[in-house]
Amino acid sequence: MGGRLKGRCVMAIEESELRSVLGEYVQRHPSERESLAPLLDHSEGLARLTSSTHFDGGHLTCGALVVNAARQILVIRHRRYRLWLLPGGHIEQSDESLLATALRELFEETGITAAEVAPSAHLGTRPLDVELHPIPARADQPAHWHADVVFLFVADHPVVRPDTSEVLSYSWYDLKSAPIGRRAHKAGAALRVTATDGSSEVVAQPFPNETPPAMSRA
Repeated sequence: MGGRLKGRCVMAIEESELRSVLGEYVQRHPSERESLAPLLDHSEGLARLTSSTHFDGGHLTCGALVVNAARQILVIRHRRYRLWLLPGGHIEQSDESLLATALRELFEETGITAAEVAPSAHLGTRPLDVELHPIPARADQPAHWHADVVFLFVADHPVVRPDTSEVLSYSWYDLKSAPIGRRAHKAGAALRVTATDGSSEVVAQPFPNETPPAMSRA
């Protein structure tokens, strides 16, 4: 979860894209504008927040919320933080978009590739959730915040192959019991469900105009 970024200055994603993605999110969720003000009104610009080596307020991070065919959410127990979290982490210089960061982190931590998941039919490649949360000071960094941009993906029966250097364990939680706060509710609301044969099916759509990126673990 971002440990590989130490010592790097990462400003790979254009300011205009960041403004576009986050601006569209706030249009859908105007009541969250005030809580996101430290991010949206950052004086140094959003692109600077993609660098994990600068602490001018906080960092942009990205996460992946994966829902399987049984309408369960994948949650990992992170080795460093000893918490149940969604797969995710800091932006790296090779990432071309916030979506690409979420897909890369999903693969690095769980082994699930971009070819195994798809965006939900309702949201497409737009973020499901953006939330600020505080990060306490440590010996090598001051207190700051993370603005976590979470994308919703669906998959039939993905095979989880966790990176044990970062992940202690993983579990699939029902939407109502997943320990991820409001994001589980948002995921349930965003999923489009069909019931053609009396059962529920999670509906997905392909990644638009692009081939899922090739991935390899370092």
